Amino acid sequence: MEFEIKKINECERSLEFSIPATEVNKKIESLYSEYQASAKLDGFRKGKVPMNIIKSKYSATIQEEAINECIRETYRGIAEKEKISPVSDIRLEDKKFDPAKELKVKLSYEIMPDLKLQHYKGIKIKKLSTEVTEKEIEMVMSKLTDSKATYVPTAMRAASSEDMLIVSYDILWEEKGVYRKNHVSNYTVLMDAPETPEEIRNALKNTVPGDKKTVKIKYPPDHKDENLRDKSVEYAFVVHEIKEKRLPPIDDEFAKNIGFKSMEELKTNITTSIARDKETEARSRMRTQIINSLIDSNPFKPLNSLVADYMESMLKQAGKNIDDKTKSQLEEIAIWRAKRDMILQQLSEVEHIEITAEELKAKLLDTEEGRKLGYEKLVKDLQKKGIFSSIVWEFTVDKTMNFLIENAEISPE
Repeated sequence: MEFEIKKINECERSLEFSIPATEVNKKIESLYSEYQASAKLDGFRKGKVPMNIIKSKYSATIQEEAINECIRETYRGIAEKEKISPVSDIRLEDKKFDPAKELKVKLSYEIMPDLKLQHYKGIKIKKLSTEVTEKEIEMVMSKLTDSKATYVPTAMRAASSEDMLIVSYDILWEEKGVYRKNHVSNYTVLMDAPETPEEIRNALKNTVPGDKKTVKIKYPPDHKDENLRDKSVEYAFVVHEIKEKRLPPIDDEFAKNIGFKSMEELKTNITTSIARDKETEARSRMRTQIINSLIDSNPFKPLNSLVADYMESMLKQAGKNIDDKTKSQLEEIAIWRAKRDMILQQLSEVEHIEITAEELKAKLLDTEEGRKLGYEKLVKDLQKKGIFSSIVWEFTVDKTMNFLIENAEISPE
């Protein structure tokens, strides 16, 4: 048997080999005997169907099956001999069978390349400040008090940007050439709510009860409400009532109402939470800087199969109606992610970075599922779902990234 392995690039390989026709024909004859022994056809007992009928009825199927079996067996032998370790599915590129001569086969596959990574220690990166400012604490406090706001009827005055308005409105929109009209009564409009369109806020500001306002809005194609996407809508508002926002006093009583013993404890909790979020953001940005640096200093072509997996996942999330520009951007992201994964896998091997049993147990028990199920039950559950190995890999990635950050040159951003 002759075979040849060709290097296409760092990742791709092609394998060409030929199998003597005598071996394929021997396999075909063996399959004919198997089919005859198990065939059930009307008018014949099992195993008693004449061979000429078997050949007439199943020849094409048997030949194809014999060829595929020969290909699989031959590939396994070559892979074992040459220590081929593909990281993608084996693809059959071509096969030609001459019953009088040979079966010629061409396969292709991908392997994990030896990237010979350089410059992965001492990478210069910048870290965002994780210091918590009074302004940041005040912003969180403002959101908390805002969530506990009450609204009270106000004396006759014009609506402000923080009021609640009780309105009725008629909505008119065009759908497939037909204008549809709907009436909504006693609708609440929060003037400072992010979801209230700016056009509506501007139109209703400075109105008084009894005022009527018409607003036209052209909604974008990606609007969160599918019913409004890419539609021109006209609203005819009637203002009925204006209510003024009243914020609760920021004191120990307020803190107790939301589950804390005092304002001091609430502020400590807010400070800790902000610091934790800022540290997470800072480390995320450092990770990105490191990966970008490694990609720039170690150019290579990523695995097509890995890029394709990421593209498939992102296209599924993006939906069918995406333009070529968006698709091109997604492809760039897929390539970046594939390179990142390959770099981290190779680094974890070079530096012998792996999750120990103790580390794995501690990390799993630190999750909500771990605290609820316990370690052994959670592991069995993850294995049953087929995601245990991917969870272990995620932990390995985190440990590898921590290694890179610990060995980086960090300066303040």
